Amino acid sequence: MKQNIHLSLIILAIAAIICSFSSAADTKPPMDSATNLPVIGGTHWGLLSLTEPGEKIKDAQNPADYQFYKSGKFSILHYGGSMQGGTYTVKDGKLKMTFEGGEVYMDGKMTLKGNVLDVSDGKWLMRLRFLLQDNK
Repeated sequence: MKQNIHLSLIILAIAAIICSFSSAADTKPPMDSATNLPVIGGTHWGLLSLTEPGEKIKDAQNPADYQFYKSGKFSILHYGGSMQGGTYTVKDGKLKMTFEGGEVYMDGKMTLKGNVLDVSDGKWLMRLRFLLQDNK
């Protein structure tokens, strides 16, 4: 009997988590009214794709989670558990992400389409889906 109750609670918790992510996927990120672009700080995004110009856009098979902190830092949690991070800036409609070692990861123009943020630097098109705002 106790095992059935524990199993039921685990199933309910998993269902609640899944529902929260699916409903978050339907929401839009907080917006900067001056630029009509999303406010990046304090948000989580899921990688949809990272493609070269002209390459067919296809969904990432093992998507990564991107977290942008209000402090100007970001972290990427890759499928499998490895993490990378660094700093980011937003200026003139462009998002610049620099890894801790100084390597520029992305320095591209932002375009928001619904809850999907496209960032393109001419070499790569990164597509991120807004997941949630956490105010960190």
